[in-house]
Amino acid sequence: MTNIAATAKMWVESTASYIDIHDGDHDIIPAMNGFMVQVTSAPGSLIIPASARAHDGTSWYKNSAASIRLIVRETEFGMAQETNIRINGASTDGYDATFDSRFLTGYAPQFYSIAGEEHLSTNTLPDLSNNRVIPLGFVKNSAFDFTLELNMTNMIPGLAVYLTDKKNKIVKNLLETPVYSFVSAKEDDPDRFLLHFNNPAGIGEQEKDYSISIYGAGSSIYISNNTNIFIKGEVFVYNMVRQEMMHNKLADGKLTSLYLKANPVGYYVVKVVTGDKVYFGKVYLR
Repeated sequence: MTNIAATAKMWVESTASYIDIHDGDHDIIPAMNGFMVQVTSAPGSLIIPASARAHDGTSWYKNSAASIRLIVRETEFGMAQETNIRINGASTDGYDATFDSRFLTGYAPQFYSIAGEEHLSTNTLPDLSNNRVIPLGFVKNSAFDFTLELNMTNMIPGLAVYLTDKKNKIVKNLLETPVYSFVSAKEDDPDRFLLHFNNPAGIGEQEKDYSISIYGAGSSIYISNNTNIFIKGEVFVYNMVRQEMMHNKLADGKLTSLYLKANPVGYYVVKVVTGDKVYFGKVYLR
């Protein structure tokens, strides 16, 4: 490949959307299927030698690498759009032509992850740590009812995946409930969902209390209750010189959202006090 992004795209007629074919998974593009690649800068060339031909009985692609594969479906016409989150230590938080793929719109609802100004259908990151938050964009098509599903095949071992619906103020553990149903109106903000994680990998991490998650996205701070028990508590927000910037109570539901109005850009320490327990988190707001 010369000046070619590493991820190919293939049109799926049944879901009216494009899917990504990842070289690292040794995915098979079936015979007689067209595919597209992105030229990152002209001129671009792609040479496929005869030795790359594979005699494979599959009628579709196959995936082998551990990843997070999310699919949005609409219930009226059967259209669907998937997005992929992958890990590679050589990648960055921004767009990498070697690992990522820009989102390409079909007729299905638009569903993508957001990295800066980029909308991605494959987003490869160096890690999925507990403070990692991935914004997910969603734009409806003409349907009204939708589901968001976590594909449990080839999931990253030991990783708990949480979905925040900012519109409905709901937090879902997708490992416990892999399918989330929701409705969408034309005027909804595309910046609707957040993906965050509890990753217990590491020495001593197994005993950490994950009842409360603290994370930041944009100019807002989110505190999610990851249990099925109502938790009362208070939230304190401090800047990096220990000045108290905000003091509020936890919301009654699963999700508490806080917005810092004045010059929010920077790091903040969040303390959540719930009776006999105290939780701390460090967030970056922009």
